[in-house]
This record gives sequence, structure tokens and C-alpha cells, in this order.
Amino acid sequence: AQSAEVEDAFGPARWIHEAQVRSLVESFLRGLAPLDRELLALRFHQGLSQRDVSDRLGLGRQVVRTRELAIRRELLAFLRERGELGLV
Repeated sequence: AQSAEVEDAFGPARWIHEAQVRSLVESFLRGLAPLDRELLALRFHQGLSQRDVSDRLGLGRQVVRTRELAIRRELLAFLRERGELGLV
């Protein structure tokens, strides 16, 4: 039974689901304002701190923090609306 659980965790259905979620996230990102996409790229692709992002974009640190939180909430709502309740 344990090998079936392992197979399910890493099997084709899981890969398909992950690809679908990636596609949804990419769709969400395409719909963001350019500044929000840049903020996310700096924070999560380049790994910069909120302070470094605020310096780079010329925004206050609190603005970066607030936008990041708002974007996360928007993403969760976007996923929820598309049936990805298990992720949120």
C-alpha cells in the first residue's frame, strides 16, 4: 500500500496537476500590472529583500510589503475561483 501512495504522490496525475497550476499562475502573472510583475520577479526570482526591491523600484518599503501582500491575496482568490481550493 505504501508504494501505491508513493506512486500517487509522484505519478502522472500529480505532474499534470502541477502543470495546470503552473499554467494558472502564469496566466495570473500575465494579468498583473508591469510594476507588480517586476516586484515579484525581484523578490522571488532574484531573491531580493523587500528593502532592496524598494530601493530598486524607488518605492517605500511599506509600499512593497503592502503590494506583495495584496498580490498574494489576489493570487489565492484567482486560484480559488478556478477550483484550486487545495492550494489555498
